[in-house]
Amino acid sequence: MEDNNIYFLGGEPKKPDNDGRKHRIVRRTVVVIVVLAAIYVLFFMFGTPGSADEKTGGDETISFSVSPGPFDDERERSPLSLWVESSAIADSAAVSVLDTMVNDIPVLVFYPQNMVPYLSVGYDVTLDTVRNLMFMQAADVRADNKKILGAFVLKGEPLSWGLSKKGYCSIINGEVTVGVADDSPLFEEATDKGGYFFRQYALVDSFRMVENQLKNKSIRRAICDIDGSVVVVETQSRESMHDFAEALADMGICNAVNLVGSSSIGWVKGEGKSYVRGHHNQHRFKNVSFIVWSK
Repeated sequence: MEDNNIYFLGGEPKKPDNDGRKHRIVRRTVVVIVVLAAIYVLFFMFGTPGSADEKTGGDETISFSVSPGPFDDERERSPLSLWVESSAIADSAAVSVLDTMVNDIPVLVFYPQNMVPYLSVGYDVTLDTVRNLMFMQAADVRADNKKILGAFVLKGEPLSWGLSKKGYCSIINGEVTVGVADDSPLFEEATDKGGYFFRQYALVDSFRMVENQLKNKSIRRAICDIDGSVVVVETQSRESMHDFAEALADMGICNAVNLVGSSSIGWVKGEGKSYVRGHHNQHRFKNVSFIVWSK
């Protein structure tokens, strides 16, 4: 052995462990990604306003919670009821509009004020969108004889009889009443006092949703009683009758009956905007009926 020679004992010299170093870097990177992903999920589940059941409509926010069923006299007023109260406009004909969501269903709520409500048969009301600030199709038309389906009273004159549906809407002395009953005395009262009356599907009865057999999905509309005030609620997406009725109950609606939905004719002028429904130039049924709010 010479002095300028170097010998390694115990085998070959150990090479740098580059593979192990790479594995450690990969593991640390994965851990960091998992932690960041967990923080992201937790932040958006619990840290952002408007999550859970808080829904926004325009510049306003309304929170809806699932209805526990019938309320007692000291129940907490629903957010929709409070919106109706805050939207009241004195001494002027107007329609307040709320664009919001409930149960992930986008809805429009129309609240007519200081106007004359009445029923009309025929398409004449669709021609006057100056005095008539809101109208929607009311009763259904029979498929066989094209007559009005169910009991119907126009200015005190019965045009149709029969209990096809348990929901009803009456207008007597300018007061709109929405309810659910097999036999309502308001039919006779409307006849005696020159009022109006029609039948439709019941959706909500005393704060409880009413089940219906219709399974198809379409744009839904309903006339509703919310703590004594009348509003019309319309979905902005196609919904089943079940989901619509459930949403109305969760909004705190006391009673609600269906209005003709889908592509039926309607018109609302509220807060400087016009909401046109259906094809006004397609007049198909002689006995088409409308519920109207006029100046």
